[in-house]
Amino acid sequence: MKHLKLILSSSLISACRLCNATKYVVIDDSVFECTDDVDDPESNVPHCSTPDGGGSGATSSSRLAPADVPSIAMSSSSSFITGDGIWHTVNNLKTYKTPPLYDSESDPTLKYFHYLIQPIWWNDEDVNNPALTMDTSNIDDVMTANADYYLQMSWNQMSVTYDILPQRQFSISSQSPNFGDTADACRALITSLGYVKDVDYNGLMLVYRPAQSGPFSGYGGWASVNGDFSWMSYQMGFAVTRHEVGHNFGHPHHSSNSYLYRESRPNLPSGVYDGFDMMSGGNGYDISHFAIASKWFFNWVPDSSIILMQPEGSTSECPSCLSSGTFTLQPFDDATIIPSENTKMGIHIPFAVIGSKLYSYWFSYRTGIAGVSDKGLSVHVSWFHLGGYFGASYDSMNYDAFGNTRSTSDSFVVEGTCYHVSPAAFIKDQNVITVRNVQPVVCVDEITAGVSIKVSVLFLDTTNYPVKIDIVEHEPVQCSKSGASLSIDNLDAERYNLLQVKGTGMDGSIDLAMCLANPEYSDTSASSFFYDDYPFSAISYDSEPAYGSWMSLDSNALSCCTPGTNLNVHGATIVKVTNKRNEWLHLNEIEIYDEANTNVALNGKCYSRSTGWGGNPNCLNDGIIGNYPDACNSHSGSTNSENFDFCVLDSAVDIKRIKVYPWVDPNRLWMTDRLNSLKVDVFSHANGLGSINSEYNTGPIEFVGLLAHFDLDNVFGRSKIGPHEMQVDLLNEMTCPNTNPQMMSKTYKTDYGETWILIPPSKGLVIPTGSKTKVELSCSLSQCRRNEYMDNNVCVKCPQNFWSSPGSTSIDNCNKCFDGTELLDGTETCVASENYDEIMSSKGWRLWTTSDHTEVGYAWDIDEIELYEDSQCAGASVSDLPGTVSDSGNVDTDAGNVEGIWAPQNAFAAEGVWGGRRDSNNFFWVAKMFDTDVSVKCLKIKSPNWNDRGATEVRVQAFVAEENEWKNAWIEKNLNVGALSVNTIKLIYDSNPPTPTPTDTGEWYINNIDSVTEEITTKHTVMLYVPFNTSDRAIETKVFKSDCITRFDESENLFDADKTEKISSKPDGFVQFNSTLEVNITALNKTNYWNAFIDGTRGGWVQVCLETALVYEKPDDIPDLGNGNTNEKITFKSNIFNVSVTLTSDFTVNNVNVKREQATKENISTDYSKFIDAYQCNEDSLNTEVTKTYNQGDEIMICVKDTSNGIVQVEEFFDLQVVQDNLTPYNYIKKSLWNPAITAPGCVDNGNGNRRVCYAKVLALARFFAKSDNPPDLTFTGSVFVVRDGRRVRRNLHMALQAPEEEEKNKGGDDIVVSGNRRAQDDGGEGSGDFEVSVSLGLTDNSAASNLISGTVAIKLLLIILSAAKVVLLD
Repeated sequence: MKHLKLILSSSLISACRLCNATKYVVIDDSVFECTDDVDDPESNVPHCSTPDGGGSGATSSSRLAPADVPSIAMSSSSSFITGDGIWHTVNNLKTYKTPPLYDSESDPTLKYFHYLIQPIWWNDEDVNNPALTMDTSNIDDVMTANADYYLQMSWNQMSVTYDILPQRQFSISSQSPNFGDTADACRALITSLGYVKDVDYNGLMLVYRPAQSGPFSGYGGWASVNGDFSWMSYQMGFAVTRHEVGHNFGHPHHSSNSYLYRESRPNLPSGVYDGFDMMSGGNGYDISHFAIASKWFFNWVPDSSIILMQPEGSTSECPSCLSSGTFTLQPFDDATIIPSENTKMGIHIPFAVIGSKLYSYWFSYRTGIAGVSDKGLSVHVSWFHLGGYFGASYDSMNYDAFGNTRSTSDSFVVEGTCYHVSPAAFIKDQNVITVRNVQPVVCVDEITAGVSIKVSVLFLDTTNYPVKIDIVEHEPVQCSKSGASLSIDNLDAERYNLLQVKGTGMDGSIDLAMCLANPEYSDTSASSFFYDDYPFSAISYDSEPAYGSWMSLDSNALSCCTPGTNLNVHGATIVKVTNKRNEWLHLNEIEIYDEANTNVALNGKCYSRSTGWGGNPNCLNDGIIGNYPDACNSHSGSTNSENFDFCVLDSAVDIKRIKVYPWVDPNRLWMTDRLNSLKVDVFSHANGLGSINSEYNTGPIEFVGLLAHFDLDNVFGRSKIGPHEMQVDLLNEMTCPNTNPQMMSKTYKTDYGETWILIPPSKGLVIPTGSKTKVELSCSLSQCRRNEYMDNNVCVKCPQNFWSSPGSTSIDNCNKCFDGTELLDGTETCVASENYDEIMSSKGWRLWTTSDHTEVGYAWDIDEIELYEDSQCAGASVSDLPGTVSDSGNVDTDAGNVEGIWAPQNAFAAEGVWGGRRDSNNFFWVAKMFDTDVSVKCLKIKSPNWNDRGATEVRVQAFVAEENEWKNAWIEKNLNVGALSVNTIKLIYDSNPPTPTPTDTGEWYINNIDSVTEEITTKHTVMLYVPFNTSDRAIETKVFKSDCITRFDESENLFDADKTEKISSKPDGFVQFNSTLEVNITALNKTNYWNAFIDGTRGGWVQVCLETALVYEKPDDIPDLGNGNTNEKITFKSNIFNVSVTLTSDFTVNNVNVKREQATKENISTDYSKFIDAYQCNEDSLNTEVTKTYNQGDEIMICVKDTSNGIVQVEEFFDLQVVQDNLTPYNYIKKSLWNPAITAPGCVDNGNGNRRVCYAKVLALARFFAKSDNPPDLTFTGSVFVVRDGRRVRRNLHMALQAPEEEEKNKGGDDIVVSGNRRAQDDGGEGSGDFEVSVSLGLTDNSAASNLISGTVAIKLLLIILSAAKVVLLD
């Protein structure tokens, strides 16, 4: 069965054509020849996208956002995300995976997709003609097989179900139907039948008989990528169907990183695919699963089965990331191996986010294509285009490891080698700067074929790399418009030689010719390899020279020898089997033995002139001998007198035996009769092997140096099915076959301005000492690249941060990058600068951003900009000082009005709004040039009362008069873009930050400051910022349910609590930061935590508690008090948020309500002892008892004194312990040791020179407030040393402070209530008597700060209103 792929210009549709029995198909007046490739996909197809309509975001205000339509402008700047920003995208991919396709909001997995299949008659077809009635059993069989395949591919997680509807008359005729009309008509039909999208079905499949013309005139299938519609011709086929379903699931046809891209850019070359998965030319294989990255995105492969890597190793955003390591990967396409934490299936290395695309490298092991893919590691560069029905479309390029050949069957990194993943030109063209900073090197240490692969991964340091080979690096050749050349007659053939050609311009072309100088042996050969980047694989890792190469030139002794001279023969490299008859050729195995009786064919590579009927040339040396169908075989594509198979050995071998096994089918022995007239030839070399596109179809090949020949007449037949063995005696000497000797040559088109050529040592059994190679090289160009200019026929780079158009001929064509941008190495265009200067004062100040950093790309509206000289934005704004304003453009200037209500002066005034629009370079800016210098240390940007016109990142720029240039003075990212939002930007430079004073011992202050703000991070999530001012301590944030006690199930991924970096505004020992809470609104929807509005309003609300705590981290030099080494939470603040989502209001903070803490209850009761008093006291009067109710973070002070009767005198504390119910006791003092961060003991004289009163100040730890409704009392117990009769005696004491309810019982007098018994005894030595103090605790919502500030607010209630425009799928 033959297949054809039709290539269309449509960006929305992907197609697969099935030719069936015909040889040619006519489509759209074009004739297409059917091929034998089951699935030869067309060019890369992007996913469907919907353009931004630019609608206004009006609110209830009388003033609305300016409504305009986005204009088109060429961008001179590109926005990209690197570093931890990449991991923010990776960690939030789940927000794109939403119901109804994904089953779980916390751990979304693609598990279900249901098709409605509608067979049709075109409206000009006769419904009564039985020949036009479809047999739905064919559809059912195919869809059942498809469902089984997707279940297998997903480890029984993905169910592709279907309903087949009755065949119906369609509203469209077979006269040239198109995609849009047929899809619209089908949707209308399905709707009229009462079916509801995402309730009754997810996708539609239209089944038709071929139309008379147009895209549906042939057999096959079409499908929308990352969509819900597919078109299938009747009868359906399984391979085409699973492929088209794959398009719906978000897969275009994946490519292979190819030399041909330089001919097709900016588009990927058509017809260049890796050939191994069902979306990239591998659909003919039974097992050709989606790539590992795709399975991971769908969550069929969990995160635990993926190894994350980056050059930095572990970071806060990716704590599990590694910078190097050795790993064992299991096959990701083996349904019997379940992915898990202990079963790693892929290595993921993200390196950039551009717009909505996430770019990554992926390493994996594919085994479904036995004998090919299981021989090495797969390397891909991939990108997810986020958004759409399935959450993303996935595309990739396979790295063809042996890129010097046309075939992709040698794409894999083989055992015992290391592969440097150099940046692909297509990725460099995307202006990805970091691609040069993220260059992995992967070494394949061990392969157990079909079972596992062991690899080691590291990242290349391009500034300090090893050199592991003996190499001669020659002086670079400067390419020239007038031509440049290099000729070397005596290149050392025993060493590596490296040539560099630089300055090759936009269209540079290199011609290289090479030959062995005076060869003596027939098996001697030399090769050269072309690269666009430095060949690290070979030079730094002594690996395959072909790795990273795009082309190679081979030269051998037979093509370089002098006619008439004799060559010594050491061995052969080629064994060829030809059918001398005009017949098919099909063989089972070719074995080739050397002097050691080793079958060297197993390490070679076999080819067929043509292939058909399931034949596979790789079967010829797989070591598997047997009959059809148990063993695989080669099989020619047609009958031909020149049908041949041949095997190429790794190096020349003195061949002693050859054994040929014919195809044998016990049920069709007559087929072996076709092989009754064969010949076997042994050659020294074959020319042009590197130009073979596929081992399946080599076409004609030039074989040179015949060393042995055998005729196999009447050797094979139906009665002669056994193997045939030949004894080989190669020639010892041969005459040079050249009649017109010429140097072998190739032409190489350069890319990115330079080319590297590596010439490894010559190959052969014997390389005579002093062997030489002749090389001739020339280079020419006609145009220089972008950012270069022609000078004396040579391309020269423009000065730093200057750019030029391609083909520039003078330095005058170099233009300075626009203010705020720079030209970096590896980029083609100027990009927004990530650097800024410390500028304290200037006449001119402006805000600047790019269209990529605005919400809609064409608008940036600002209500007001307030500039302050104070670093905290305190005092009066200087924005209204005299000066002149200007801007990039606004609604009024776009409309032709010189002045209007959207003018730039509004940005610096309390009234009006700046309706900013971009300039011709896609930049937005609004500036004020003051009459005198103005110092700006802080500013506020206020948004108008509408959404969708904000900027997520801005640069504060100052005008530097000396250089006549606007320069960055600050860069602020992650701005709040909500309506009425206020972003405060403080220009605090690292070179002169406030120096905080050390936090005082025992100081644990925490307090909310300023207003809570929110930011819309994605269409599914909102980020809340809660500002704090605290002592400079370790900080911990946690999220609880509304009771501030019960934790949410973390696996649900509903909330993410974190904090921003601490800063210090003053040298006062305090720090400021924001506690952050990311709320996943989409994930919360339809959970039990979600509360629907009861007034009929669409939407609902959820309540959540965010706890911010100050944590004590025990230093190593603090003694162990028996409490363990865990960190201790000292005090905390709880903020309760009521997040309310309404689908008819704006996504903004509507108001903030603060619930004040409850009144503090105080009570204390003391146990009195005859000799020792233990009581609660305060610092002002150590001798006075106090009563109080405590909250977390409060300071509790316990005093101990004697009764002044002279019997005993208090010496010091020995132990002080607190218990609460059945919780583990906590030691404040143990054996006279304590932690000064939490405990402060001391003793003072009573006025007569003796220490009469001892005290211990301790903090009420957060652990005692786990139950916020009614925390149990604390009981302090301990012992003190006392002096009695001149001797030091330890006295155990007991003291209790009663619970709050006891306070009511004991009102009415000054009586001391005893709630514990005094025990005092003296055994004449160290006596003991307990003291016990019972401490009353308040509710946790009464939690206080330290004693520095009183009356602070502990719990805040915040109301967040979210809009329908941002919170989708909440019906």
